[in-house]
Amino acid sequence: MTDEHLRKILIFFFFATLDDQKAKLLSKKCWNWCLSKKLAQSKLTSEEILILGLSYQWESLKNEPRYGVTKTNQDSGWIIKSDFKIEPWVAYQKNASEEEVFSMLLCRVLEINPDIISKSLGLSKGTINYRISKGVRKLGNLVLESGGIL
Repeated sequence: MTDEHLRKILIFFFFATLDDQKAKLLSKKCWNWCLSKKLAQSKLTSEEILILGLSYQWESLKNEPRYGVTKTNQDSGWIIKSDFKIEPWVAYQKNASEEEVFSMLLCRVLEINPDIISKSLGLSKGTINYRISKGVRKLGNLVLESGGIL
């Protein structure tokens, strides 16, 4: 596990929760889980362990309501571009299925190969691709409605 994996974990949980503090807490738990799994399961790749760790922590978020309100401050450093608009993502999360959001976070936000995602989660590549294409369509429409910038 590398610093790049930790960066991906932090980004994942920021976009999953839209809450600075919760993202940091979940990231720490996930990172520790991944490190312990890496020691115990040396035959798994770091990417596979990353996906399994994110999936494990994602399950704890499934029952939490989505309020659509971001809890960040100017100093958080999560959003780097000044023209970045989080609103389409917030709207997308409120209307998409848990599976879609999770797949979009892995594939489009973290840029993990769908083949690795499907292998790690024990799902067909077609299932992953379907969830991603459905999510891209929904999010794309929301981005266009908000002026074309995410």
